[in-house]
Amino acid sequence: MQDGESVDPQATLPFNASQSPFVAKLEEQVPSFLEAVEAKLPFVKTYYADHVCWRTETMEDYQELVAHLRENAELLIESEIGGRPIATFQLNRGIPCRGGRQHVNVVEIPAPKVGSPYREGLEHVEFVIGQTQVPNETTRGTASPVNDATHQSMLQKMMEDHPQLNWNEKAKKKHVNPDVSVKVIANEIDSGMAST
Repeated sequence: MQDGESVDPQATLPFNASQSPFVAKLEEQVPSFLEAVEAKLPFVKTYYADHVCWRTETMEDYQELVAHLRENAELLIESEIGGRPIATFQLNRGIPCRGGRQHVNVVEIPAPKVGSPYREGLEHVEFVIGQTQVPNETTRGTASPVNDATHQSMLQKMMEDHPQLNWNEKAKKKHVNPDVSVKVIANEIDSGMAST
């Protein structure tokens, strides 16, 4: 390690997949999912992967998975968005990615929308732009960024730097946690990339 180099604090913690079959599935799939997205969008390799989204096929699947995760992870929030519940969990141990240089430790579980079927599995990963430090235990739970000129400038620059992509800007003007996204196909799953 070089002087001044940032280290992911979870890099030294052992991962115990036996705690949860679902977490073991995430440990198996998240690193290759992130690699597949990065292969399609190489510029995101410099961004911190904030969280992954795991889709469920039915409301029963959603309820069972959320109940399971309540016993095996920390519920950060569950709220209704777009007419259906979405739960976000902090895993007990991060999933090592990028050769152990980063650990993804948050998973978002949306209930399926009526009339919008999805296969169960990883659906998207969100990256943070403009952040120079990998989040750790002391920065966990900090407030989402409020939309301001700085955020708009960073989002605009990223889109201008990659004009060949079909950017979705519908969430760019959100008051809190503004983002833009682009769809790519990774691991045969339709996956969006959002940056905030």
